[in-house]
Amino acid sequence: MGGASPCASCKLLRRRCAKDCIFAPYFPSDDPHKFAIVHKVFGASNVSKMLQVLLSFPFPFPRENCLTLFFTFRKNNGI
Repeated sequence: MGGASPCASCKLLRRRCAKDCIFAPYFPSDDPHKFAIVHKVFGASNVSKMLQVLLSFPFPFPRENCLTLFFTFRKNNGI
């Protein structure tokens, strides 16, 4: 959680944003539209599970780029 403001996920889901919130690094409070789209397609629980799997792999480039590619691929290919 960045500062006193909850991440976009916690704000949309109307819950308290914990220090170790899995969504906070990828869905900052200043871009709520990004999480709203992902939430509409996959649901918060599935996004959380996908993030946990995705974060378990080492990547040589920024995870934010990988996350965007991952969600786009899943949406476009129905996997």
